[in-house]
Amino acid sequence: MSWWEHSNGSSIGDGSLDITEDFLRSIAREYEEELGRKPHLDEVLACLQVVLEKRADEFADDCDERVITGLSFKSKKRARKQVVKPGDVFTFQYEGSYYYGRVTPQSHYFQFYCVSSVTPLTLSEISEAEILQFPFMVSTDGLDDWTWRIIGSQPFADGEFVPKLFLLGDMIGATATHAIDGFIDVTAALRKATSVELRTIPPFTVVPSALLPKKLREALAIQV
Repeated sequence: MSWWEHSNGSSIGDGSLDITEDFLRSIAREYEEELGRKPHLDEVLACLQVVLEKRADEFADDCDERVITGLSFKSKKRARKQVVKPGDVFTFQYEGSYYYGRVTPQSHYFQFYCVSSVTPLTLSEISEAEILQFPFMVSTDGLDDWTWRIIGSQPFADGEFVPKLFLLGDMIGATATHAIDGFIDVTAALRKATSVELRTIPPFTVVPSALLPKKLREALAIQV
């Protein structure tokens, strides 16, 4: 598990982000099932505030002598989100080179092409490259902020994609179900991993999209 310093000076890591995302997904699912919609951001903060007002010292090391009286957020208008579907091919730049990836039917799991270029390649040129699959998930920040730009689509044929399994402690995804966004979620139902799976299946890890280019570049260097 990796840790790094956030822009506000606090320490955050893969595991803490995974847990936070699970928490937010659970809240969204609760509102969807009970109210037929996702929660508003104010409602998410209100849920946090009600708990932290009474029990912050149970969860945070610096709240023994402080009481939470309110939570707030800053926002700004963001660019229109890209409409993303399985099979979409995207590109991004890193240190003067273009790299290429493909959206899979599995949430937060992407394929990457074993090719880079100084100038953009066509979709047909990209499709001729071999596929590289990392043993970890990747955050969707790159798609959300347009760092990863969709340039075309290569739809998956029936049976072409097999969901990637990951270990959550000594547990493993038992079934592949579709989440609210329509993508496959392999962590929705869990079972005990076998001894063989514990040795061979990678742990559940989500790498920030900002760290992906370096890992991809290193992997392509090994491929060569």
